[in-house]
Amino acid sequence: MNNLSRRKDIKRHIKSLNPSLIGLLETKVKPAKSYRVSKCFPPHWSYCNNYTASSRGRIWVAWDAEVWNGTILSVTLQQITIMLQNNGGLNLMLSVIYGENSETLRSTLWDDITDIHSQINTMLWLLVGDFNVCRYTSEKIRGRKLTARNLKDFNDCIQKCGLSDIKSSGSSWTWHNKQQGRYRIYGKLDRALSNSFLIDKFPQMFIEYKCTSSSDHTPALVHLMHSTSSGPKPFRFFNYWTQCQGYEDVVKSVWNILKAGTPMFKLVSKLKELKSALKIWSKQPGISTKENIIKLSKQLEHIQNELNKDMENESLQSTELALCFELDGWLSKEEDEMRQKSRQSWLQQGDRNTQFFYNAIKQRISMNSIRQLIDKDGSPISSIDQIKVMAPKFYEGLFNQTSYWSIFPKLTVKRILTDEAKQWLCKDISYKEIKDALFQMNPDKAPGPDGFNAYFYQQNWSLIKTDVVLAVKSFFSSEHFRENSAFTKNEKSSRKFEKSLYHVGNEIAVISANGWNVAGALHHAKQAWSGIANASIRAT
Repeated sequence: MNNLSRRKDIKRHIKSLNPSLIGLLETKVKPAKSYRVSKCFPPHWSYCNNYTASSRGRIWVAWDAEVWNGTILSVTLQQITIMLQNNGGLNLMLSVIYGENSETLRSTLWDDITDIHSQINTMLWLLVGDFNVCRYTSEKIRGRKLTARNLKDFNDCIQKCGLSDIKSSGSSWTWHNKQQGRYRIYGKLDRALSNSFLIDKFPQMFIEYKCTSSSDHTPALVHLMHSTSSGPKPFRFFNYWTQCQGYEDVVKSVWNILKAGTPMFKLVSKLKELKSALKIWSKQPGISTKENIIKLSKQLEHIQNELNKDMENESLQSTELALCFELDGWLSKEEDEMRQKSRQSWLQQGDRNTQFFYNAIKQRISMNSIRQLIDKDGSPISSIDQIKVMAPKFYEGLFNQTSYWSIFPKLTVKRILTDEAKQWLCKDISYKEIKDALFQMNPDKAPGPDGFNAYFYQQNWSLIKTDVVLAVKSFFSSEHFRENSAFTKNEKSSRKFEKSLYHVGNEIAVISANGWNVAGALHHAKQAWSGIANASIRAT
């Protein structure tokens, strides 16, 4: 910041990005010349720095006084924390970070963050800046190799304080050493973290890494965005439903209905009807984990109050034990439900990780939200309605191509299949192969587009196996669908879409038998099968 061109660059960024609050790091300006930094801000802005902790004023924070009221809460060598309130009544705690280069010196930063966390309660908290350390070993290219030990203190601090990365866009790397060729090192040192309360308030917030000019770090712009309605939530099958009263009756009542049409159409139709039936059933009293936990907790509280008056009453003691047992069961079901939603399959049940799962769910929703697509002309599309139209069209064009060589390119290989291998690839799929493939799947993996996961198929195999096996066999053995005048227009569209995918599967098998290697054939067959699983459901 002692350089005039650097200060002009800062002014240019402020003018073009039009932020209401900014943080400047590594200014390297002595107190006597601090006016060089303050003149970069618009005249009506307020600002603070950490000259009290650093002789070079490593951190500056400035905000538009017409938008924010700021109260300084903490100033140390590596962070400044400010309480901000805007005219709309929003209260936000902001910590601007500039970590030390030394791993040992950075340890005091983790202590600072932990101390702040212990005081904030339910405040919205945003941490942004240069932490001078990566979170993952994959966030650095070249230079001294990172190890899990190097990153442990940072990740432990994040976990202890209940923080998570907010979604980012733009550059994948926020810093490089300005060297050339094999001497250039890239790293992600700058990031934004938030607590769960901030994600609740701004579920679609993200940090945008802009292009840099004079600095070796990329400028970052944080967007605090409220959620936008994207329509009804998609259906999802929850594993704990299989333990609830009435579940089996719902599944049997739908699955035992006779359907006309191809095996694939029968399966898709039954799944579609079962989805509707389970949606209605799951809203009945006694199914929701939250409602049952609240109800049982109130009943247990009443019984324990009665026991305080009559502590030797065996009937009340027996009722208390029964309620505790039932409540524990519903708490386990809730944990299982939250684990499914969070997709944290690596963490096992048993320690009441509900809050962890809840935070993971909110982070995943924030990370997975789609805010923008790029059309064929390279123009950005950000309207939700336009995104809903554009996304299906892209995949329809991808899966309905007349020539599949753009998806499955020809391969030049030295080794070809033996006659025995060709026969094996072209033979009929057996019941055992289908069942083994299904039961080898992790039951907790993410469900397909229809909302049913592997656990559903595994738990209901005795009832649904005939329809599933016939559908899979028909896919691998036939290119044609039996016409039925009773089918509706949408059902014909579904058959037509499935039919195009049958051609893909058979084309792969024929090409494989004529000279492709086994690994390549199986890889492309797997891609085609994934497309079928997604397409057959979406076409209905």
